[in-house]
Amino acid sequence: YTGELGHIPGAVLRPLPEIKSWMGEIRDRGDGEVFLVCRSGTRSEMATSLLARRGFRAVNVIGGMKAWNRKGYPVER
Repeated sequence: YTGELGHIPGAVLRPLPEIKSWMGEIRDRGDGEVFLVCRSGTRSEMATSLLARRGFRAVNVIGGMKAWNRKGYPVER
């Protein structure tokens, strides 16, 4: 999140092992889709699958921050 790959502007860091504790936070926002990203897309895919099974509209950022950076999209560090 604060390393060499940076993070997507406006992103909030939420560790995968704590997913059950932040599901309520996502639900309370009530603003539709939630996009999940990690370094390479693997952990965020796991989170996306779990959230989708629980009724969330979850989208995995395929390829993670590595792909985001390769495409030259904006990052914060």
